[in-house]
Amino acid sequence: MIPLPLLRRLGTYVIDLDGANVKVSVEDHGVMVDSCVAELRQLFSHLEESSVVPVVAIDIKYLPRKLGPIYYDAALLILCVRTRCLIVQLTHTSPLPESITELLRDENVFFVGTGDQNGFETLLEWTGMHGCKTVVDLGKMVTRFLYNPDIETAGLFQLARKLINLRLEETESGTFSDWGARVFSYEQVKLAIQNAYAVYQIATFLFKVFVNEHFGLDPIKYCEKLPLVRQAKHRLPTFESVSREIIIQRMMLVAHSNILVKLERTRQQFLIDYFGVTYEIPFRLGGHTIDLKVTVEDWRALSEDAIAELRGLSFHLEKSTVVPLVAFDIKYVPGCSDAALLIFFVETRCVIVKLLHTCPFPELITDFLSDQNLIFVGTGDDIDFKTLLEWTQKKGCKTAVEVGHFAAKVLKKPSLDGYGLVGLANEVGLSFQEPESKTFSDWGASNFSHEQVKLAIYNAFASYQISAKLLKSLQGLISS
Repeated sequence: MIPLPLLRRLGTYVIDLDGANVKVSVEDHGVMVDSCVAELRQLFSHLEESSVVPVVAIDIKYLPRKLGPIYYDAALLILCVRTRCLIVQLTHTSPLPESITELLRDENVFFVGTGDQNGFETLLEWTGMHGCKTVVDLGKMVTRFLYNPDIETAGLFQLARKLINLRLEETESGTFSDWGARVFSYEQVKLAIQNAYAVYQIATFLFKVFVNEHFGLDPIKYCEKLPLVRQAKHRLPTFESVSREIIIQRMMLVAHSNILVKLERTRQQFLIDYFGVTYEIPFRLGGHTIDLKVTVEDWRALSEDAIAELRGLSFHLEKSTVVPLVAFDIKYVPGCSDAALLIFFVETRCVIVKLLHTCPFPELITDFLSDQNLIFVGTGDDIDFKTLLEWTQKKGCKTAVEVGHFAAKVLKKPSLDGYGLVGLANEVGLSFQEPESKTFSDWGASNFSHEQVKLAIYNAFASYQISAKLLKSLQGLISS
């Protein structure tokens, strides 16, 4: 075995990318990987104040063969911070070093990747298997932060030129497929890291845009704009200049510390801004309109507050009914049994959770579904609801019931078992507006229109209204 100090030198490359000297470590030894990860952590820890969150660009190079549920074997894991890159030779490093696993699971770090749709989805799958919950797509960041959907489809190097004037060119070799090799040339390493380097530079630029929207690029300059500091500059003319400046500096330090607190809070706000979208959806119920608040969130960004709000509303309803009530529904990927959306509805509040690539399954949702103080109502014919019931039971839910069966039990009318929503609504004296369009298949899509969201929540909305009416009538029977 080659001694570790020499091994480190042999695995080090210095690559010129548009005038920047990028130091690259290509490693297949756990100790060397641990050392490089510590170096990356030290680098991004110095950047937190200016970039809101620690950012690490991530890329994976694959061996071109199909094996198991993932279409390509991961050969190289590439991580980049500033002008420092680490390439982990996964095919020669087993098991995955613990320092890498800990880094991937660190929810204070945002990993930014890219690729076409299949490429990024594969990246999501691989990182999800290792417990990473904070991988974001650079294309979506561009769309969300710059409000320009058209630019999401631009190529990576084209984005780099347009946004930050970073000019990267394909290497002379153009393409390379044997990422499982033991040794790489300078050109091959350059080809390997170009994407990650460009992703990092663009992502940090976008985070600065994000900070600027909230606080201004420079926290100190932002502090100077605060009313208290501005007033101090105008109201202290009688002080000696030194004393006056000291007072202002102290005030700015206090303001600066407050800004850093706000920046810390903004870490989670970024997740919500990136992954979560809120809709105001009007629904006709009887002769009036109900405004529903619907939040569509990726499972990685699902906050405890959202579930706590649903739980609180359901228990508030308990005062007028027998048990806390939550309506739920699941939308599936066409042609398979993969759950794409999990929908919860209480009163006028709806949370839609995007479930694709959930690995491991969010404990927050499991805890909610397994709460036996709640009754979960859903709808569907025998086959559909059986699938729905099996899915929830696997997640620990023991109190799910089909709304037609529930109506039959409450009203003592066996014929209602398996009734459709419109018929059940008429039975309990309700009428509500059905969505104009009743068909949509791509529930795994990244974004949804208002009409698609309205269609998604219709079953849960109707199930809730019917079940709430049934519970209130049951409460009346018990009281009498």
